[in-house]
Amino acid sequence: MAAPIKGTNPTGTSKGEKLQGKDGDDIITGFGGNDDIDGGRGFDIAVYTGNYSEYTVESLGTGNNKVTVADSVVGRDGTDSLKQVEALQFDDRLVVFGAGGPVSYFVNAEIDESAQKPATETMIAGNGIPATGFGIARAEEAGLELGLQVIYRNGPTVLSSDDYSDGVLEYTVNDGPQSTLNGSTSNAANRAAWNYEWSIAGGLNGETTDLTDFTIKLLIDGDPSAAIDYTELLLVHNPAIATGSSEFFWDAGLPVPFISDDAGIDPTVTQNSQNYAFGAHQALLPPGSTYTQAGGFAGPAQFDIALQAFDSANTLIAENHIQVNVVV
Repeated sequence: MAAPIKGTNPTGTSKGEKLQGKDGDDIITGFGGNDDIDGGRGFDIAVYTGNYSEYTVESLGTGNNKVTVADSVVGRDGTDSLKQVEALQFDDRLVVFGAGGPVSYFVNAEIDESAQKPATETMIAGNGIPATGFGIARAEEAGLELGLQVIYRNGPTVLSSDDYSDGVLEYTVNDGPQSTLNGSTSNAANRAAWNYEWSIAGGLNGETTDLTDFTIKLLIDGDPSAAIDYTELLLVHNPAIATGSSEFFWDAGLPVPFISDDAGIDPTVTQNSQNYAFGAHQALLPPGSTYTQAGGFAGPAQFDIALQAFDSANTLIAENHIQVNVVV
């Protein structure tokens, strides 16, 4: 567990402090003034009071993750000098510094407007799937958004009470088939209770890149236990094979696409909704699994799902990793 480290200066003073992290993971909170923060070893998070837009974050480019964070609100957090701090926690997002630049993480958030049906606040894919309630990883410098969402099939969005501070956003859902007990509009014994959706959008923040400028992977867990057994899918642009409006499909090295019907806007947005009852997903489960139609999609179970994006140099620039805990 990350250790909390807090400043002691009263809010409103200009005097700063030197805050030193420990050997492990730390959560570091200043208390007014211009602080000098050294995270030390481990994965360290500096906490700020307001929204990201209220601060100026500047990388010094001198190694050790040196940055300055300046608060535009007088008398609140001041201007801090940081080194060896891997992430910044604001009220509205977590910003993680990576090899490909800063990545903003949002919980229970709305996907970019470019990835929505106009004036509907719904996804382009599907019929009326909310564009809200997503876990989002946004590579700011690349203008690329990776969104993952969990819903009860034909029903309400499942919100997360977790955060991305450990790199994984957790969700909890009920086991069993699709059911009106979970808010679904109908019962369906041949479908699992929940779906997961993805929304991938490029060309954000004024960038001219689209999805074909990146290598994007979808990792699907086929092990219902706490262990992870990923099948890796590669996003491929080929309108001759793809059957959806985005002209992308997901390739797992099979004779046919693993998933072929993504919807979206070619070539900047691709989206889909999937269920573990679908044949390709059922084929990933180990022999004897009860998370099947015959087994009533019985829990407990745990499935990890992740999106990864790499730039032209094969550097990982963003990852969105969620974990769905299926409870009895």
